[in-house]
Amino acid sequence: MRISRIIIITIFILFAAQSSFAQNVEYVGSCNTPGGAYHVFILGNYAYVAKRSYGIQIIDISNPASPTSAGDYNAPGWAYDVYVLGSYAYVPVNGSGMQIIDVSDPTSPTLVGNYYTDGALAIYIQGTYVADYYRRLYIIDVSNPASPILSGSCDTPGNSCGV
Repeated sequence: MRISRIIIITIFILFAAQSSFAQNVEYVGSCNTPGGAYHVFILGNYAYVAKRSYGIQIIDISNPASPTSAGDYNAPGWAYDVYVLGSYAYVPVNGSGMQIIDVSDPTSPTLVGNYYTDGALAIYIQGTYVADYYRRLYIIDVSNPASPILSGSCDTPGNSCGV
C-alpha cells in the first residue's frame, strides 16, 4: 500500500515598497493518507482528499500542527478530484461516474447518489459540471442529491481532464 502525506504549510508573503516580495514557508504538520493524494478541497476545519483507488479521506485540520483523519469513503473506482458544497462531497470516480457523498458527519461519510459517466476525472460545482475523460462534458443537475439527472452534455476534442 502506498502512503502519501498531506503536509500543511503556512506561507507568509511580505511585500516590499518596490513591488518585490520575499516568501517564507514554514512546515506546520502532516497526516498520512493511504494511496496517492490527487486533490485537496478545504472547507472549514476539514481537508477532503481525493486518493485515487482509495476514494476520499476527510482530515480534521482544526489543529494544523496535528491534523487527524476523521473518516473516509472508499469509492468504486479511482477518485482524482473532490468538491464540497454544503453537506455533500462530489467525487468524480473514473469508471463509475460522479459519486455524491453526505459528509455532514465527517466521521461517517455515506453515499447518497451517483450519476454514471465513463471516465470522470474532474468536477466543478455551479449546478454541477463533470468533465469526462472520454471526450465528453456532462452537465448534471444535483438539486436532488439522491437522484441526479443529466441536464446536457457535449463532445470535447481530445481528453477532458479538468473543468
